[in-house]
Amino acid sequence: MKRNKIYGYLSYLDSFFHSTLFLIVCLLIGAWGFIWHHELVAMSFMIVFCSLILLTSEDISPTTLPFALMTMIPIAITSNVTQDFVKLAWLAVLFVPCFILHFVLFPPKKTMKKGYFFWSMVVYSIALMIGGIGSIALKDYFKINALYYVLMLGVGMLLAYLWYNNSIPTTHKSIDYFARVMSFICLMSVIMWTSEYIKALPSMKDGFYILYRGWKNNIASMSLLTFAFPFYLATKRKFGLPYFLLGVLGFAAIVISSSRGAMIAGIICFPLIVIATIYFLPTKKRIAYCAVIALVIVTAGAFIIKELDYFIEKIEEWLAMGGRGREDLYAEAWKNFLANPIFGAGIGYDNPVLHGIWGHAMDMFWYHSTFFQIVGSMGLVGVVAYLFQMGARLRIMLRKNAFSILAFGSFLAFEGYAMINVGDFEPLPFMLLMTLMMTMCEKQMLLNQKEKIDASYDKMVAHDYQRVMDEMSAKLK
Repeated sequence: MKRNKIYGYLSYLDSFFHSTLFLIVCLLIGAWGFIWHHELVAMSFMIVFCSLILLTSEDISPTTLPFALMTMIPIAITSNVTQDFVKLAWLAVLFVPCFILHFVLFPPKKTMKKGYFFWSMVVYSIALMIGGIGSIALKDYFKINALYYVLMLGVGMLLAYLWYNNSIPTTHKSIDYFARVMSFICLMSVIMWTSEYIKALPSMKDGFYILYRGWKNNIASMSLLTFAFPFYLATKRKFGLPYFLLGVLGFAAIVISSSRGAMIAGIICFPLIVIATIYFLPTKKRIAYCAVIALVIVTAGAFIIKELDYFIEKIEEWLAMGGRGREDLYAEAWKNFLANPIFGAGIGYDNPVLHGIWGHAMDMFWYHSTFFQIVGSMGLVGVVAYLFQMGARLRIMLRKNAFSILAFGSFLAFEGYAMINVGDFEPLPFMLLMTLMMTMCEKQMLLNQKEKIDASYDKMVAHDYQRVMDEMSAKLK
């Protein structure tokens, strides 16, 4: 009897963690922690949530929002972040046992699904691990920072993919839940920028100006990775306008972030995402949503005209800034590639002289570009591995369904920005979210394939039934 009650409570918690109410609770705590600077308390809640989810659910997708918020909430802390995070170490007493118990309560299946992306991720992992062969010193290869990035980007993401693929059910409900989670992450980005602009209103009495925050690139990357998913939900809901407007606000958050590369990527991909959304909407809703977009364009246009002098001045300022030292990093990557074209210089390569470009030491030598990071660190082997992985991703995403196409919109925006930023080489949170996104695109593909098979079977049964009925009717005559 007691055991049944315990299972009942666990089942109730599992249902709660898969609900929109849980997402709202997480968002409210996250926003409170960021706006009123209670970061550590808010993060403590997120760790507790993740621990309980591991204890109550085989499906680990509900951990996505609290984990993402843990990387966003403390982003504005200007003190020694490491010292602050040490204060949360006591929560390991809760998290570690729950993590271990998860595999006791929900043991891995004897025959695990490798999944569509398995081999492309294995190839990429190998390319990361052999990067720098023939040029990098052993002490640099085995540096803690280098090993973290090599193992997390390669083996870590491969293990995460296997875990996601085997624990998350292949159902439309799972797809919908993931889209809601990504929409709430997008909403958190909007809340963060909205709160910053509200605080700055007194200083804008003489005119609007774009705020600069040191965390702009990270939050812009998060927005690019998530802002297409509210548009997907708009195509699936009876009343999807709030989601549609959230997608528009997500784009607005990218534009006002003062992250130039993210802005360009967003401006290029936003129209494509909107066009795809309109295409997948029911015909009777298309005119209404086109009217909303027209209203948004007119409103934005009026604001830009009002502040035209400022925007012209800002664009000129951005153009004058150039690459802010990126050219030197790209030149360094090319030099390392020419010195070792097959394997590159390795993830552990370092040149302290160039750290001064950013005014602080880098935990990894960032070339600030996916392309240059690959050729400089992994050489031609890395290029081939990246293209192999990219081909696998595109083959899954470029399919005629709303989820895959709109996920591709966010993917394209994120990857476009990553060509001049570090997103593709940040394991947490970006590559983990990317891995989950690819897993869900694969599950959407499998659902579509199953539906086609079921439809073909139903058609065949109906045809056979009609044939039998015709034969019986002929005999009766």
